[in-house]
Amino acid sequence: MSTCPAEIGWVETCKDFGKITDPAISELHNTFEFKNTGTNSIKISQIDRTCGCTSATLEDMVDYAAGASGKIFVSFEIGARHGVQRKKLTVHFKDSL
Repeated sequence: MSTCPAEIGWVETCKDFGKITDPAISELHNTFEFKNTGTNSIKISQIDRTCGCTSATLEDMVDYAAGASGKIFVSFEIGARHGVQRKKLTVHFKDSL
């Protein structure tokens, strides 16, 4: 059995939507793509968010074999918010052995 730690490589870890001036835009979306760069299968066990205005949905896949890729779909509801907004997601994963 391998003792190599689980590892994820991200295509991007941050998204800047710039200044939103159109009042018709009520929600923003982004997709964060990742790849299992470790040698073991991994499982994303939880995605924490800092605000109820942000949602994160994982692709259907549960276990990601070494070399497999996946996506996390993220939405941010603007609502009545003004000014600079910074929202954070924390992705928890573990070896799925």
